[in-house]
Amino acid sequence: MSVSRRQFLAGATALAASLAAAGSLSACSSDAKAQQAYVNGKIYTCNDENPWVEAIAVADGKFIGVGTTEEIKKMTDGKTEVVDLEGKTVIPGLIEGHTHFSFMAAMNSLGYVEIPNGIDTVKGCLAQLEKFVKDHPDYDQYVIGNFNQTLDMGAKDLDKICADKPVACVGMGLHCLYVNSKFMEVGKITKDTKDAIPGETYYVRDKDGKPTGKIVELPQSWTAFQQTIKLDNEKVKKEYVKLQKLYHSYGFIGIADGGFLGLDEENMLKVITELESEGRLSMLVNTSSIWYGHTVTPIEEITERVTGNKEKYTTDLCRPGTVKMWSDGTIGAYSALMREPYSDKKDTSGVQLSTVDDLTACANMCKENDLNAHFHAIGDKAIDHVLDAFEAVGETPGTKSIVHFQLDSADIIKRAAKIDGLIVNMTPSWGNALIPEEIKPLGDRTSYNGMYKEAMNAGITVNFGADSNGDPAAWNPSLIMTIAMIRNPKEDGIFLKGEPCTFEEVVKAYSLNVAKERRIEDEYGSIEVGKLANFVVWDKEAMDDAVALGELGVALEAGTKASFAEQVFFKGEPVMTLK
Repeated sequence: MSVSRRQFLAGATALAASLAAAGSLSACSSDAKAQQAYVNGKIYTCNDENPWVEAIAVADGKFIGVGTTEEIKKMTDGKTEVVDLEGKTVIPGLIEGHTHFSFMAAMNSLGYVEIPNGIDTVKGCLAQLEKFVKDHPDYDQYVIGNFNQTLDMGAKDLDKICADKPVACVGMGLHCLYVNSKFMEVGKITKDTKDAIPGETYYVRDKDGKPTGKIVELPQSWTAFQQTIKLDNEKVKKEYVKLQKLYHSYGFIGIADGGFLGLDEENMLKVITELESEGRLSMLVNTSSIWYGHTVTPIEEITERVTGNKEKYTTDLCRPGTVKMWSDGTIGAYSALMREPYSDKKDTSGVQLSTVDDLTACANMCKENDLNAHFHAIGDKAIDHVLDAFEAVGETPGTKSIVHFQLDSADIIKRAAKIDGLIVNMTPSWGNALIPEEIKPLGDRTSYNGMYKEAMNAGITVNFGADSNGDPAAWNPSLIMTIAMIRNPKEDGIFLKGEPCTFEEVVKAYSLNVAKERRIEDEYGSIEVGKLANFVVWDKEAMDDAVALGELGVALEAGTKASFAEQVFFKGEPVMTLK
């Protein structure tokens, strides 16, 4: 499939109109002198009272002036470094709204790779595993990903390839594992091991009740992973720094981590804060604590752990204080919880991973302890359950957010808009025909798959995140923002029908609105006097060429990188410069 020129022209028109604007309002610290001044630019601030300016002044890592070039030049002296932007676009430093950054650093430290897309047979997947094991004979455990989540495969198959070391094959949506006998031996998984939620998240068993090596859904998958796979923290740190560099290249100065999954939470918080104390962390990390519900962990225990870690590990660059729960699974695994059965699998409507009672209990726990509630819900019925919980808990000091909010029909959007302060995190890249596992099972329901603009129009605060753990191209905010801008309500094609967003809306969704969800908007998310000087200078020529020629569409189809960040600044200091 190809992206039509009409679709790209729609995006180009919106972008051009946005970049042509320039505000005349200004804000400057009275007598302060700039250490750096950036002038003659097209700067989008994310401040509705002063959205477009020409220049900014920076001192001691903060913005001290935002206004016209003439105004900012008055704040300079002989010591000021003055940079002529030559008409380039500048936006606030981006914050990834939903990623499993720490999880990926840990996986990479294990040598984790993903098998190519499209391999969905047992024979094909086992061939990929066999090659991986053969290519890495020195590994003492094997973790490999992107396996089809509906395979009839288990330990008997994996043991033929590797029987003496733990093996974990991860499902493409991270919602299942295929493991070998050694994995179960090390993890002490036996016939007597209880299922987390029988019938919902569990060990597939043989007729005698013995686990076969397939583990369905979380939390069962990742509790087993944590008790079996061992990490080397120094290797994890090295991978953390590598990932940080990649994220900087995309324009990110911060992340909202969606949970540590099969990792020890306190250990990962130690890794992050140690990196900071060693001077190797140059981005903000907002972490999330996971609660899988009372059948896995008593609420008293999770409360003590979350509040204790928040008190112990909150630093300048590490911000715990958000609790993550799953209401359901994923569409690709047929475990997203739906009001009606799947179009191509009529015998299931998905999986309920948390009851409304547990979701409500978690929201109340967050309310009582000044924490943020962050609930995963993809299917329409799962969203209904989260809205039930948020309605029951009422006003809270922390934020209430739904991550994915994918099957969001008009009645759901209308109901969600009534939840005071609700924030939803969405992934526009899922709303296209290039991800068939997110489209095919929906049938006619693709018409309300990811209605991000419609949610914005209803007054809901929307932020964006990639939620990708594989191909780095999928993490690229340039692609996701462009998809959101060129979605077309009248034309069929590679992108699903829906209202397109403006340039300003997509930038806010990747900056200020993420900051609001994590309650850091007094420091991050916009270009305003007094806030940290986090900003991105775009490679204007590459950006203009891509939009005009449709190269983004080519990049989308090929899965290649198309990032347009020329320079990225964190607290006034460059953390990435395009060479």
